[in-house]
Amino acid sequence: MTTFIATQMLRPHPHNEDYWTPLSETSDKYLVLLESIDRNGIEVPLKVQRDSHVVLSGHTRLRIANDLGLLEVPVEFLDVSDAEAEEILVRENFERRPDEKNPMKIARQLGVMRDVLGMSHSSERNVGKHSAGEIAQGFHLRRSQYFDYLRLLELVPELQEKVEDGTLGVSAGSSLAKLDPDMQIAVYHRLSQHKGRWTAEVVKQFCRTASMDEFSPLVQTDDKTPSKPRKKKKQPKQQVGILADLLAPEEAVQYATDVLQAEIVRYQSSVEKMRDELGQLLHDYVIRDATVQESMAAFVELLDEVSEFVRSNAKRSVGSV
Repeated sequence: MTTFIATQMLRPHPHNEDYWTPLSETSDKYLVLLESIDRNGIEVPLKVQRDSHVVLSGHTRLRIANDLGLLEVPVEFLDVSDAEAEEILVRENFERRPDEKNPMKIARQLGVMRDVLGMSHSSERNVGKHSAGEIAQGFHLRRSQYFDYLRLLELVPELQEKVEDGTLGVSAGSSLAKLDPDMQIAVYHRLSQHKGRWTAEVVKQFCRTASMDEFSPLVQTDDKTPSKPRKKKKQPKQQVGILADLLAPEEAVQYATDVLQAEIVRYQSSVEKMRDELGQLLHDYVIRDATVQESMAAFVELLDEVSEFVRSNAKRSVGSV
């Protein structure tokens, strides 16, 4: 049902520009729409979330209405949740503007539709779900391109900004997204010396010529990182494999050694910390259930054995690289 509402009561969706590049006021599309609205008014109602009066579809029409001084605009109110509103923001605007060029905005659009319609990396069909290929087809992309774009969402903010401004290409960004955040930051600082676009070939070349000192942040065990950590950290073997194609052979061996040494320290530290915490728990609290107390004491002994095993096998693990 269409109704008219005061233009000043409407506000743009706060995430609209995360997904869509605003039309330039000098672009042909904007000028044609401006002329049409000036002559005939707004013919297609804006879609608006009822509770918040946030625009879900029709941001350009709202801009033009304000530019022309229109006091009222036609709207269709929708009773939807914030999550449903964001889905409509992406889906409705894609149908009207399928020509977005910014890779990060496209990646965010795909992320929303993936969460709503399908699985992230599976082609299996579930009831009510869509396969990756179907979602990709809806965006006029090949399945491989769909996954390349989705991986951009796993980049640290510094690298996402480089994708956003066109410095880092989609293919190169997709490759770097396979690294953990601290490694991405190290590559980011190295590539910042390069003037020009960061293509896949440029990324490989810079990694090949980088000294191991310049990549030292990749094997630091300090918990402080410039960016938010990813939910699931990749295992050392995966990290070594990812960078194997980027480093010279002798650098790859040294890098693998450094990574394993850092991981051994990290795992040993984690085991010892867990053992100390459980020991303190046994000391501080009186556990009435004797069975539980005995089980916890046995677990502490097991952690001691694991810690000793890690320590005794550290040299052999590094030597096998």
